[in-house]
Amino acid sequence: MPYIIRVGFTLKGGGIDVSKLQALAEDESVYGEMELATGVTDSSISFGPVTTADILYIESDQQITFRQAAADTGSPIDANRFMLLFGTSATAVLLSNASGSTANVKYLIGGV
Repeated sequence: MPYIIRVGFTLKGGGIDVSKLQALAEDESVYGEMELATGVTDSSISFGPVTTADILYIESDQQITFRQAAADTGSPIDANRFMLLFGTSATAVLLSNASGSTANVKYLIGGV
């Protein structure tokens, strides 16, 4: 069953005011929540029925590190912030937590 994922945002600054609504039709999607204990390295997120992610959203209440492959350099996601990728073609997501506290992570993956 196809899904429509819509994300709206407004960007203002330097005389620029851009409002966008991004809507992508995805064949499959998965939403999940997980606890990521401190000290955990390269914990994978289940993609469920999604083979390749076009949209990837991750949020956490603690700073965590995100990678799409074990060979990639980790990118931090700050506490109480989120990361949103469009057109990513990700086939895996690895999360690490060195914050000193358990991280409560929410995610949404849309793709085929």
